This record gives sequence, C-alpha cells and structure tokens, in this order.
Amino acid sequence: MDHVRRKNTILTVAKAQLLLDSGLGIDRIINTPAGKMYDKNGSWGDGAGNTEQCVATFLPGGYEIVVFVNSPIGVGGASLRNMVKDIYLANLQ
Repeated sequence: MDHVRRKNTILTVAKAQLLLDSGLGIDRIINTPAGKMYDKNGSWGDGAGNTEQCVATFLPGGYEIVVFVNSPIGVGGASLRNMVKDIYLANLQ
C-alpha cells in the first residue's frame, strides 16, 4: 500500500491520489478531522458458517492499516470496517 500511495514505484503519487479520490477500488471515503480516510472491505465464507473478513484502510498522515479476522465478530457479526473506523476516530487528538 505504501508503494502504491507514496513511492512512485507502481503509480505516481499524483495518480494514486487521483484514484483514491475518485473512489476506484475503494468502498468508502470518510472526511475526518485529520483528513480523508479511504477503505475497502471484504468477507468470504465456505458455506458451512466459517467466515473470514478483512479491511484495508488508507489513513490520513501517510498511514495504512490492513486487518484480517478469521471469524465473525461477536454474535451479530459486527462490521470490521466500522470497528476500524470507530477506533481510529475515537483516538484522534
């Protein structure tokens, strides 16, 4: 993710930012007090109740985070993407 966004090894920095701002391959763009947050989530299962999920997030300030979880979150299957967003926003200072 670092090479896509800042290193100019896959795309130029300007093109990478244009793609993010255009929402290409991104599910959600959120304006935060620190800047824009871009994320892409996914989930898959085997049909027998086994679920895996992930979220990749480009954060403001040149940070990225990718989280994989090999099971549903809690009884209701909480959204991993929303958990990452909520924790990030709760910890901005």
